[in-house]
Amino acid sequence: MWRLKVGEGGGPWLRSTNGFLGRAVWEFDASAGTPEERAEVERVRQEFTDGRFRRRESADLLMRLQCSKENKHQGRDRRLPPMEKLEEKDEVTEDTLLVSLRRALDQFSSLQSDDGCWPGDFSGIMFVMPGLIFALYVTRSLNTVNEDGGWGSLILGSSSMFGTCSNYITLRLLGEELDGNTALAKGRGWISSHGSATLVPQWGKIWLSILGMYDWSGNNPIFPELWLAPQFLPFHPGKFWCLCRMVYLPMAYLYGRKFVGPITPTILAIREEIYDVPYDKIDWGMSRNACAKRMKHKTGSKWKNNCLHIKIKIKEDLVCPRTTLQNAVWTSLYKCVEPVLSSWPINKLRDRALKNLMEHIHYEDDNTQYLCICSVNKALNMVCCWAEDPNSEAFKRHLARVPDFLWISEDGMKAQVYDGVQNWETSFIIQAYCATGLCACPYLKVLWNHPGDQSYSHRHRSKGSWTLSSADNGWTVSDTTAEALKAVLLLSKISRNIVGDPIERERVHDAVDCLLSFVNKDGTFSTYECKRTSTWIEILNPCESFPNMIVDHPYPECTSSVLQALMLFKELHYGYRTKEIEKCIRDAATFIESRQGEDGSWLGTWGVCFTYGAFFSVKALVAAGRTYESSSSIRKGCHFILSKQLSTGGWGESHVSNETKVYVNIEGDRAHAVNTAWAMLTLIYAGQMERDPAPLHRAAKVLINMQMDTGEFPQQACKENFEQPKPWLEDGDNEDCGDQDEDSNEAEAEGGSDEEVENNEDEEDSDEEDEKEEEDPSPVWEIERCSDGYVVLFNRRARQIAAYNPLTRALHLFPSPPGIFKSALTFQFHIISSSEEHPGSPPRVVCFYCGYLYASVGVISPGSTEIGWQIFPEPLIPGAVGATGKMVNGSLYWTHPGRLYITVLDTATLEFSRMELPPLLAVEEGSNRDCDFVLGNTKDGRPCIVSPDPWGGCELLVFFWRPDEYDGVERWKLDQEFKLKTIRWLTEIEDDSYVVVHVMDVTDGIVYLRTAYDGYTEVPQLLLSFCLETAELKKICEYDHKLHPYVMAWPPSLVGVHDKGPNDLALSTPSSEGSDVNAGGGPTEPASVPKA
Repeated sequence: MWRLKVGEGGGPWLRSTNGFLGRAVWEFDASAGTPEERAEVERVRQEFTDGRFRRRESADLLMRLQCSKENKHQGRDRRLPPMEKLEEKDEVTEDTLLVSLRRALDQFSSLQSDDGCWPGDFSGIMFVMPGLIFALYVTRSLNTVNEDGGWGSLILGSSSMFGTCSNYITLRLLGEELDGNTALAKGRGWISSHGSATLVPQWGKIWLSILGMYDWSGNNPIFPELWLAPQFLPFHPGKFWCLCRMVYLPMAYLYGRKFVGPITPTILAIREEIYDVPYDKIDWGMSRNACAKRMKHKTGSKWKNNCLHIKIKIKEDLVCPRTTLQNAVWTSLYKCVEPVLSSWPINKLRDRALKNLMEHIHYEDDNTQYLCICSVNKALNMVCCWAEDPNSEAFKRHLARVPDFLWISEDGMKAQVYDGVQNWETSFIIQAYCATGLCACPYLKVLWNHPGDQSYSHRHRSKGSWTLSSADNGWTVSDTTAEALKAVLLLSKISRNIVGDPIERERVHDAVDCLLSFVNKDGTFSTYECKRTSTWIEILNPCESFPNMIVDHPYPECTSSVLQALMLFKELHYGYRTKEIEKCIRDAATFIESRQGEDGSWLGTWGVCFTYGAFFSVKALVAAGRTYESSSSIRKGCHFILSKQLSTGGWGESHVSNETKVYVNIEGDRAHAVNTAWAMLTLIYAGQMERDPAPLHRAAKVLINMQMDTGEFPQQACKENFEQPKPWLEDGDNEDCGDQDEDSNEAEAEGGSDEEVENNEDEEDSDEEDEKEEEDPSPVWEIERCSDGYVVLFNRRARQIAAYNPLTRALHLFPSPPGIFKSALTFQFHIISSSEEHPGSPPRVVCFYCGYLYASVGVISPGSTEIGWQIFPEPLIPGAVGATGKMVNGSLYWTHPGRLYITVLDTATLEFSRMELPPLLAVEEGSNRDCDFVLGNTKDGRPCIVSPDPWGGCELLVFFWRPDEYDGVERWKLDQEFKLKTIRWLTEIEDDSYVVVHVMDVTDGIVYLRTAYDGYTEVPQLLLSFCLETAELKKICEYDHKLHPYVMAWPPSLVGVHDKGPNDLALSTPSSEGSDVNAGGGPTEPASVPKA
C-alpha cells in the first residue's frame, strides 16, 4: 500500500538546504494497511477508472484517506456542523456562511502536514512521465488514454502525436506487450492513421532521437556553440526565458553529441510499430519540419447568457506554425551551418561548447539539489550526467530525486510538473485563514543567494525570495515571492501567542529588495526573472507546440501580486525604499489598466482565464487606490464579470478560453467552484456588495450547495494553465510572428520549405471537409424571444436580425446595429407587430443595446439603414444590464432588479418615462422577502403586473395602472388576489405550503407559471397556465431547465381558425446550428399548428 511521507529524506545521495522541509514522496509498503483500507483504495481507483472519460482529474483521494486515518489516530477526529443546502428562495445569512466557512477551514486544517505545508498533486502534462521513463530506460535504471485510442499532451487535451507517441512508447518500455493489449493496439492505430511518428513535434523528435527511434539528422540544429556567443547579443541563450533556457541547455548538449541510448530488442520492435515504412527507408531530411496538424472535429458556436458557447477545431501539435522566414532560416542552418560546425577542425569549437554546457548543467543540478527547475529538464539533465559518466555522483543524486516528482492518486501514478506547489498554495491558504480571523502554522522558507558566479550562470538574485515549491528547488518566482510576503506580513499583524514570532525585519527587507529587482524597465513584472531581450526574438521559437517560449514576458497576474505585496509592506513598514515602491506601484497599475480589453476583460495566462485575469487585475487596482467610481477599468471589469454570470448564479469558464482568447463557458453551462470564487472576489473587492449584493448572494448559494459533507468542494476541471496564449500580440497582429501565405506555410510546416510530406489519403479528405466546414457561410440563427406571433432571431455570423412567423413562414430581415454582437454586454429585440399600427405592413424591431458606458434603444425597420438611437436613462449596473423588457400595447416596459420603479419607452415617440412600483413589490435592500413579479398584458391589451405572494403561499397578486381614487394620480394598484386552490392536485403534493410558484410570462391575460418545491426535490417541476379572466389553472407539461421553453401567443388573426384558441402554448428551443429560416423566405402555405 502506498503511503505519503512529508518532510523526510535520507541516504548518501540525497541532500537538502532545509532538512527536506516540504518534500512530499510516496513510498510503497507491502505490509501497510488493513484489509478494509486496501478495499477502500481499490474502490476509489475502480470508480475513477469507470468514469475516466467523464472526469479526467483526480481528487487526491488516497492522500485524503491517509489524512483521515492519521487524524483519528492522533485524536483529531472532526465534528463538523451539519451541512444545509439552500433552495432558490432561501437567503444567504451570516450563520449559513459561518457554517460553510468552518467546514472548509476544518477540512483544510486536517490536510496540513506536520511540517506546516499542504502537499498536493501538480500533474496534468502528459509528456512529463514519459520523459522520466525515457531517461530511466536510456540510463538502464528501469528494473490515461482518450476514447479515440490516443493520448493528449495535457490531461484535458485532445489526442496529439506528441502525447500519443510518448505514452505509447512509455507503456512498451515498461514491459507492456502489443499482443492482446487493447489500449496499445488503439494507440498504434491512432499513430498510424495520423501519419506516423515522423509528424511528432520537436520535443518528441529529440526524445525519440535519444532513445534511438528517430535519427538525429531529422532534427533542426540546436547549436551548443550559441552558448559561447557574446552575452550582449539579443539571441544569447542567457537572455531567454529561464524555462526555455534550461530545457534547451541539455537538449543542445545531447544534440551536439548526437547521443543515442542503448539499442535493445524493445527499441527495434517499437521502430517497426510507430512508422508506416521501414525505419531505414525514412527520409529524415523531409521529416525535419513535419508536424501533425490534424484538427479535432468540433465546429460551430453559439451565444447564450452573454457567453460564447464555442465548438472549435483544435490543432493537435502544430500550435505555432513556422513562418516562411523561419523555414528559410532553419533550412539554411541545417544545410549550410551545421555541416561546417560538425567538420574538422571547426568541431573543436563544439567540444569546447559541450564542456561549457556541462558546467551550466552541473550548476543547475547543484543549486536545485538535483530537482532542477522542472521535471522536463530534470530528466534531460539526468541523461546528460549519465552520458558524461554512468557512474558519476551527479547521476546517482539525480536518481535519488526521481520520487520527488511522482504522485499517487486514485488515477494511478503520474509525474508532476514541479516537485509540488507547496509555497504557492500555503501562501494563499494562510491569506485565507487570516481573512477569517483564524490562522494556520506558517510554512514558508526564504531563500538565500546561490553560491558561485550567478551572472556567469545567467541566474537572477534569490536572496529573500520564495520558490513555487520547496526551498530545495532554488528557483525564485516573482508572484510566489509576493504572495508569500503578503502571507507573512498578514501573520505579523496577529498576536504572536497564536502564530509565533513574526518574521525578522531584515528578512522582510530582503524580500522587498528581491521584488524590486524583478521590475522591468517599464515597471512591469515577469515570472522568474526580468525581461532580458526583445519580443521580436519570439520569431526564433524552434518549438511548434509551445508559443510564448523565448521571452519572459510581463503578465498582469505577476504584476498584480507584486503590487499588492508592496502596498501591504508600505502600510506596515513605511520608510524603506518608499519612493521606489511608490513609483513601482504607479507603473504596475498603469500596465494592468493598459492590458484590459475593450470588453472590460483581462486575458489571464497562468490560470483559466478571463476570470483569473480579472481577479488579479481588479484586486491590484483596488489595492493601488482605484475605486469603482473613479476607475473606468474597474467598472468595465465588473460589467464583464457580471455579464458572464450563469443563470444558476455561478461562473464556469472552460480551459478552451486560453486557446481561443474568447470567454467560453464549460460545456453544459456548469458552474465551477474556482471560477465562481474568483469572480465573487473580483466583485467584492470592487464594492459590489454596496451597489447590488444580489449577484453575490446568488453565487454564494452556488458555492454553499457545492460544498461536500467533508467540508471540501468537489474536484472539477483543472484551472491552472500550461499552454500560454500570446498576450503581447494586439488584435489584428500576425500571431505567427511574420508575414506568410497561410497555405504555403502549412505545407512548409509539414515538409520544410523545399520538401513535401505525403499524408494518409483519408486524412487529406477529412482536412478538406474541415476546411469546407470552417468556411461554411451558412447562417446560424439563435432565438432571442417569441412575442406577438413572431419568433425574433439573430445571426452573429451574417450580422442580421429576423422576425419569423412560424405559422405562415413569413420572414422579415433587419440590419444589425453596428458592433452590437461584438461589443454589447447585453441586448434585447422586441417586435412592434403590424396589427398595432398599419395592418399588413411588416413589423418593426425595437433594439435595446447595452454597451460599457451607456445603453441605447432604437427602432429598426425592414430594409432600413438608419437607426434613431435614444440613450437609456438608467445606470448600467444594476439598471440596464439587469433590465428585462416587455412590449405591451406599443410601449416597452423595463423592470430592474433591485430598483423600485419601471422604465417605460413609447416606441412611437422614443420618449422615456418612469412608473413607481407598488409598495408590496418594492423590495428594499435588507428585506427578507423575495419579489418575482412579471409585467405583461391582459386580454384587452392593458398593462398589468402579476406577482406571487412576496411572503410565500400559493396565490397571485394582480396590479393595474390606473388613477388613484383619492388623488387621481395614476399608479399601480392591487386589483385582484387569486388563490391557486387546485395547485396541490396538479402537483400531487398534499401540503401546498411546500410549493413555490414562479411567474414566467404574462401574455393576453394568460399567466404562465412554473413550480418549485421546498423539500420535494424528487417531484418534477411543472409548467402551468392561469387565466386571469376565468381564474382557471391548467397543467401544460413538466418543466425542464434544459429545454428553455419560450411562450408565444397566437396572432389575433389566427384565433378561431384552428381547433385551439388563444390560450394555446407554443414551445420552442433554440438551436445552435442553422434553422429552417432562409434569407429569401416569404409567405408559404401555413404550417400545421404545433401542440404542447
